[in-house]
Amino acid sequence: MSPALSATLLGLGIVAGLAFVFWLFRLQRARRQAICDMARRQGWQASFAVAGFGRPARVRLRAADGAWQVEVVQPTSQSTGGNLRQVTEFIAARPTWPGGMVIVGPALPPETASFASMLLASLDNPLGRRLVAGLVGADLADLAVGLRPVGGAAGVTALASAELPATIDLDTIAASLRGWSQIRRGEEGFPILIVSPDGVRLRLRHAITDPDGFVSFIALARGVVGYLGRPI
Repeated sequence: MSPALSATLLGLGIVAGLAFVFWLFRLQRARRQAICDMARRQGWQASFAVAGFGRPARVRLRAADGAWQVEVVQPTSQSTGGNLRQVTEFIAARPTWPGGMVIVGPALPPETASFASMLLASLDNPLGRRLVAGLVGADLADLAVGLRPVGGAAGVTALASAELPATIDLDTIAASLRGWSQIRRGEEGFPILIVSPDGVRLRLRHAITDPDGFVSFIALARGVVGYLGRPI
């Protein structure tokens, strides 16, 4: 290949790369503006943190009165050594369950339900924790140590540290989680509910990026909080 042709190809490659970066920048800016416009219409507050120097990109939506917030974490390949995963999480300080913790996530696969139920009977064993990590994520699997399965609600896996109080209507919550129109199919798109002394969290194991997705997810989360006895 002649030097002139090499230089030409290199120049074209640089131009194409710059064009892609410019297109990506415009796309991200348009998405942020669409989210800001949606938040303004809903009476919420929106903020953004750009990825860089090993930090993931973050999107935060907050209720005007501070009753709840939603945070989206979108790691880059360099973020925290690749250990951080995409997540969208609704967080509210109230209501709480002062006496314990419950995690409600996707149902066990039918073909492994019997064996998996036996493993869930003791989450202190490595296989049981690995199973829970597959259902709700590795970080929540750590929280699940000491929890035990709760029966009676179809289509979900429920783990709790004690007998559920009357304020936690598991059947109604399970029906709401199952009935939600998932943004992403499969276990990653199934909402995971955590109620603890620290409050309520509702998590998706993927990043919401569009305004309609935020509106739908927040409506679900606020409805679930209402089932816990405190509408917000």
